[in-house]
Amino acid sequence: MALTDIDIANAVFIKLGLMPAVSLSEPTDQVTAFNNIFPILRRRALMAGKWRFARIRASLTKNATDPVFDWDAAYDIPAASLLVLSTDDDGLPWLVEGTTILTNRDSMTIIYIRDEKDPNKFIHLFVEALTELVASELAVALTGRADLKEEHFKIYLHKMQEARTLESQQGTPPTLTMDELESARFGSAYG
Repeated sequence: MALTDIDIANAVFIKLGLMPAVSLSEPTDQVTAFNNIFPILRRRALMAGKWRFARIRASLTKNATDPVFDWDAAYDIPAASLLVLSTDDDGLPWLVEGTTILTNRDSMTIIYIRDEKDPNKFIHLFVEALTELVASELAVALTGRADLKEEHFKIYLHKMQEARTLESQQGTPPTLTMDELESARFGSAYG
């Protein structure tokens, strides 16, 4: 069965002891509150978890205009990107500034977190964590109970930790180079 935003909303409403909604176009306080906060919290949860299902690899095209100073090149970050996780690291520095990556590289390949909106691409643990986060944020407004806000936020944090653990076990762990180890121990000025 396909998962929809109304399914996520109803999971939140049930967690808060409220009646489920029939659609997200209902003119009720709970549906309006959900519709207002859900896109913001979905993006927050996507960024916080660095979820593999939302990771995208992209080769960027160098901008025609170079940065005014300090950097030799600029690359526009894809519009759907929420967070740039890494580059094809060749040791050259880079910096995100606004919606642009500044660097001294002639080419740029990145891994980023996409603003994934399709619930059918979410993994189960993400849905569980997201519903707890939304329940936490809506608890006081919809029920008047601050204790539910705290309770659901604690569950959200637990679900996020569980998800990080499981996601970290999928694939070969990254290996650290001696430069990275020395830099971690002695500071970036060492290497």
